[in-house]
Amino acid sequence: MARLSMMNKLLIVVIIVAEISRIFSIEDNPSKVFVVELNKLLVNNKISDDYCIDERIFCDNDQISIVNLEAVNISRFPVEIIIIKDTLKSLTITYANLKGNIPDEIYKLTELEYLNLEGTNLVLSYLDLNGSSLSGSIPDGLYSLTELEYLNLQGSKFNGGLSGKIRDMNKLLALDLSGSNLSGPIPDDLYSLTELRYLNLQQNRFDGGLNDKIRDLNKLLYLDLSGSNISGSIPDGLYSLTKLEYLYLMGNSINGTLSPKIGNMIRLTSLNLSFNQLSGIIPNEIGNLINLKDLEMRENKFEGNIPDLSRLEILVNMNISSTKHILNASCDNKTLPPYITKNRCFIAPVNRLCNSTIHCEYSNKPVDKSSIGSMFYTPILKMVVMMIACRGVIETERFIEG
Repeated sequence: MARLSMMNKLLIVVIIVAEISRIFSIEDNPSKVFVVELNKLLVNNKISDDYCIDERIFCDNDQISIVNLEAVNISRFPVEIIIIKDTLKSLTITYANLKGNIPDEIYKLTELEYLNLEGTNLVLSYLDLNGSSLSGSIPDGLYSLTELEYLNLQGSKFNGGLSGKIRDMNKLLALDLSGSNLSGPIPDDLYSLTELRYLNLQQNRFDGGLNDKIRDLNKLLYLDLSGSNISGSIPDGLYSLTKLEYLYLMGNSINGTLSPKIGNMIRLTSLNLSFNQLSGIIPNEIGNLINLKDLEMRENKFEGNIPDLSRLEILVNMNISSTKHILNASCDNKTLPPYITKNRCFIAPVNRLCNSTIHCEYSNKPVDKSSIGSMFYTPILKMVVMMIACRGVIETERFIEG
């Protein structure tokens, strides 16, 4: 009897050890873990343990590379798909009666090459293809993603321009097409995207200038058109974007004068108008931009007096220079930003060196035009931070409105 009891105990130990081994075996294999989690969601017709021979699964070296779930009865979207993100190349989930937003896990599938969610009623609201090197013309299908709120195609290699069909994407909150080789005029239809908070079109090859209709983008917080071959004068509509916090127009062929209306853009924290052909006097109203931290106006054709900037108490970086005229410096510390330092403030060329000033560096030497191609950079971190910041502002607005 004692012997039988001992054998029963040994059998139990063997079973426990086998189960533990099985569990550890699964945990060591991401594909096995995914199949276990997926089967919990499948109402019927579950995937067998030998998943690589299942017609819905394709493997490469025992790791899942393709998942094909057509007309399946599944309780929710399998967010556990993230478990196989390093090996998954293709994902198809069609006619599964799923609803709601596509979960964030989709955007973490870094090796994914093909995605088909036809007939699932899922809504695509965020699409980030940054650095994917897409080429050719922008496909019409992209403009049909009318539920998108965030679109990032930074660094693509498109040819041709933006289609007027972009007006259909009127739910966009953030749009980044920087460094995408776009050409042709900026279509007027772009200005119909009135929900935009973030717009980055830097480093493209557009033709012509900005339309006064840009005033319709009155919710913008961030606008970057640097190095995009923009010409013509700054339209009055731009000065009406009073919610803007970041405005970058450097490295274009923008001419004409800077309007006193710039003083209305009171929320600006960063303003860069460098390397253009702006002329005339610098308006005194720029001294009203009390939230400015960065002011870059180098290498334009300004003339006349440097305005009183003493109200810019949080300004930490300033560069003003003219390639055509000598600027008049007042040599009075009281007219300069009070907390700026000489190593972060430069004005040139000036009629006198103002050696007594403690806040700014002056030069009487002529300013030559720079070769600005090497001065451009792709502010990926800044873009990410701004996208997150915009998203936070938007969610806060929705909470308040709700």
